[in-house]
Amino acid sequence: MDRLRLCYKQPQQLFYDVTSLENGDEMDCGYFRLKVIDNGRATDNELPPTNATALITYWDGSKDVSMGELTLNNSAKYKGRCFLSFAQPSLYDCQGRDVCTGEKYNHLCYLPYVSDVLGLQLNNITLLEIAADSNYNPIPAIRRLVHDHQNYDMILRGKKVADANRKIGGYYETYGRSRERQDRYPTLNFRSEKDPEYPKLRIYNKTREILESSGKKYEEAWNEYGNHAVFRAEIELRNESYRQWLSYIHSIKPEWGDLEATEHLLLGEEYRTAIWLYWTRRMLYFKPKGKRKEVIDLADIISGEVC
Repeated sequence: MDRLRLCYKQPQQLFYDVTSLENGDEMDCGYFRLKVIDNGRATDNELPPTNATALITYWDGSKDVSMGELTLNNSAKYKGRCFLSFAQPSLYDCQGRDVCTGEKYNHLCYLPYVSDVLGLQLNNITLLEIAADSNYNPIPAIRRLVHDHQNYDMILRGKKVADANRKIGGYYETYGRSRERQDRYPTLNFRSEKDPEYPKLRIYNKTREILESSGKKYEEAWNEYGNHAVFRAEIELRNESYRQWLSYIHSIKPEWGDLEATEHLLLGEEYRTAIWLYWTRRMLYFKPKGKRKEVIDLADIISGEVC
């Protein structure tokens, strides 16, 4: 998981408690603290504050760490709602391994405790980004399948791309370049041109992005990249897309279709993988012509099974 932002129903008292503190003050919440970075009060304004922001911090034994940022609201638009945005490094900071599965877990494991102490009730998932990493470069294979319309049908967002000569709406290839040369492989982007809330899919060279742009060394440490290039296929979901997933999975696996259980469910790799598979298969897949039952999805491609 690369990004996560959640919307909660907030206790009104929590808003008053935070806005009554001075910027820089901290509220002791047991095993964590709320550090006020903006109490929403302006010195030249007598009107009551409509929002406030605090960092969720705790001591990990050697230093203070930030799990994320809590934005509380009392405005007409968001009254009674607050937003918790995870700090990206906290999603790549290993806090241990599951004794049964061996899976790493990060600061997300503290979320149920934090929300319980603060009296927050989950309202929706505002932003969820799930990534699948591979040492195999899937970009050439995807581009070959897109181009080979004589042998493969391309299904994009549930519809067959029927006209091989017509521009494919919602599919973009973007290249980085220096003044001397252009990148060998592009970043592949898939999205809906009509619906901004529809999921977005991006496939790119993650190792190059870290080296040239982001400098996010914590991602390398989490994934144990080593000296191998890593390619990423990430899906970005918003509220309506996540609710569609819940509606779909509830009839198959009811315990996975419960919004209130989301905080715990997101801890599991199996659950996150199922979301990634559900949405990538709805956004893009290919079918060899003349083989009605055979489907080539993104999971097949990034695993290297499609040459």
